[in-house]
Amino acid sequence: MEDYEKIEWLKTIYSDFTAKNWHNWNVDHPDRDVHNRNCYEEVKRTIKSISPKQINGIYYADRYNDRKLIDWIKLFTSLKNLHNIIRNFKTSDEVVKHIHFPYGDEKQVLQFENKYFTSSGQHRLCLAKFLDIESVEVKVIEYKLNHDKLLASSFD
Repeated sequence: MEDYEKIEWLKTIYSDFTAKNWHNWNVDHPDRDVHNRNCYEEVKRTIKSISPKQINGIYYADRYNDRKLIDWIKLFTSLKNLHNIIRNFKTSDEVVKHIHFPYGDEKQVLQFENKYFTSSGQHRLCLAKFLDIESVEVKVIEYKLNHDKLLASSFD
């Protein structure tokens, strides 16, 4: 399936879809876009609702963006199993239900300060962002800057 066909499918299920500036922004990656990432420590894991608009990037094993810069449109059209979603869901309501359904592969984000990176459920969270869904319940792994590590790293 061609990229333009994936965008056309999105337009058919979401009639309010229009091109937005953020569609062409780079998809951040914590190894590249969190300053001194090795100076952060995990502090807690919680389940909470976040706005998909808060998601800055992706951190995922399929390496969509760790070796190259991609924008949000390219991420959407590159999602590995998007063809299954397109084949199985024909309406916005079906996709929204799929996004919110809490099964097996949880929706998870890493939080560094005010930046969120999807680490699981990237298809559903990317779709939620493009469909302008107000909030999605996700597992949040929160990281805080360890100032002692940061100070020590400045002397290395």
